Amino acid sequence: PGASAESAVSRTALAATRSDSTRMLFVEPARRATGASMPSSATALAPPRTLAIAFDQLQLVDGTRMTGRVDIIRSGTVVFRDMRTGLRHEVRKDDVEQIITEFGTPVRFRSAASKQGARAGIAGSVADRLRGGAALAPDVAGGVDAGVRATGVGGRYRIQYAAAKTVGSPACASVWTRAPQSFDVAMVRHAPNADTLTLALVGGDDYPSNVDAEGFFASTPRVMPDQARTSTALITRLNGHFTSRGTLSLTVSIVFFRRMRVGADVACTVSIDAVGSRDP
Repeated sequence: PGASAESAVSRTALAATRSDSTRMLFVEPARRATGASMPSSATALAPPRTLAIAFDQLQLVDGTRMTGRVDIIRSGTVVFRDMRTGLRHEVRKDDVEQIITEFGTPVRFRSAASKQGARAGIAGSVADRLRGGAALAPDVAGGVDAGVRATGVGGRYRIQYAAAKTVGSPACASVWTRAPQSFDVAMVRHAPNADTLTLALVGGDDYPSNVDAEGFFASTPRVMPDQARTSTALITRLNGHFTSRGTLSLTVSIVFFRRMRVGADVACTVSIDAVGSRDP
């Protein structure tokens, strides 16, 4: 069967968050002065409000920790901007234990073999830290997939969603309206050995992503357009794991914030787990 009519993830979330426009705060784009110097509405006098910004955390095998932003992911290195100093660091992927994204998702680049070697004592004190919780997540069969990226994960996947988990304002329940067990079809474009891929939902969004050797991936966040005018922030992101058996586990993460002219502002975090399988 084909994709559902609501296969665009961000479009689904955006449609569900169209609250009563009489309560929304609209900000018109700046224009050249025409002689009037007084503010045209009371909203210009409202005190400024800020929204907390989450950051990525870079964790190296030698114990170094940095908080900031992943700027670029290259074939053998990661360019990371330290929020404390503003400096950009280019780090070898083999020196990266993991990156914890702003949504709390771990992304790893080191091969299973190098991790096992470290746990066996080759890396000395680093091995002790690896034993403390850096082991790869097991797949359903209880083992670890090796070489998933090397063989390629491209193809057509049927994805089925579970129920949404929502934290935040009462209005957050309307951010994701898809019923449990609803589905999408996704086309994954990936060349064997490539450390990037694109997951494209049929009829909707494309999610460029990085992918590690074991098949774990995290996408670039998609940001809703026209945020300034509507005083709204809507960000969607995907992360998950491809396996060598042609299956996919996936989490859709949605962050939604809207400043309201009347009533309390709306702030939500929504996550939806999903599973998929690749067509033969």
